[in-house]
Amino acid sequence: MKSKSEASIVLQELIKDVVIPEHIHMDGTKEMTMVKWKQTRSKAGIKMMQTEKGTPWKNRTKVEIGELKRNQRRRMDRIQTYPQLWDFCMAYTVKL
Repeated sequence: MKSKSEASIVLQELIKDVVIPEHIHMDGTKEMTMVKWKQTRSKAGIKMMQTEKGTPWKNRTKVEIGELKRNQRRRMDRIQTYPQLWDFCMAYTVKL
């Protein structure tokens, strides 16, 4: 995704290539309130759940992604791999 305005395209690809999620937990960002996003979501029957304003720690996804990134950084530091291989290391960390 090159810009946040492409969020609806990424959602369409997720639906087509992986699975239609039952619900999406969001924090009310601009890209998730755009018309294209809402149309794609409602067409697929995806329910939206929104965190309270000013409480980003309640969005479990952000907490999990942060933990995933920390785990990946530790692993890359430990084995002293090249920074250019971060995406392969992330895929490996996710599988673990």
